[in-house]
Amino acid sequence: MTFEMLNDSVILVELSFDEMKKYHITYETLACDCQFTQSAIQSILKVIKESDKFNMSDKILVEALPICDGGCFFIFTFTQKKKIRYKMKKYNDYTVFKTDTIDNLLDFVSALKKQYRKNLEYEIYKLENSFYMQIPENSQKINAVMGEFGQISDVIPEKIREYGDKVGLVVI
Repeated sequence: MTFEMLNDSVILVELSFDEMKKYHITYETLACDCQFTQSAIQSILKVIKESDKFNMSDKILVEALPICDGGCFFIFTFTQKKKIRYKMKKYNDYTVFKTDTIDNLLDFVSALKKQYRKNLEYEIYKLENSFYMQIPENSQKINAVMGEFGQISDVIPEKIREYGDKVGLVVI
């Protein structure tokens, strides 16, 4: 068995035909999840670990490529577990309604109340002479109602909350 480090996280291992026979595996049997395959991979990793040349992590991707003489190349890719996780906030799960008059805002609220009856609370803000209300859905039905009384705004709610004045709370 020969092995070499290709970079910080990838090791290439070559097994000859005789070594494959020793482990009771062939390239074709590597695809099945059998005891011999698992045992062979664990044995290969043990030899690599004992060499003290490589740092191995818990998460490993194993790939195999056949060699014409009946042997096989194994590519072991070691990935580090990420300690810091980020969650991206999606901005396409809502629609922001914008209108320039309080009458249009009240008519919009009335139309939503007749149509949805969900008993959800919506905050209303005023920013630069316009009224804004964030709707936690994005559907053609709601967009059509918005078109009658105002428009869909491209201003994100965080900006509205930060720079706008809270007018009140509506329950629909």
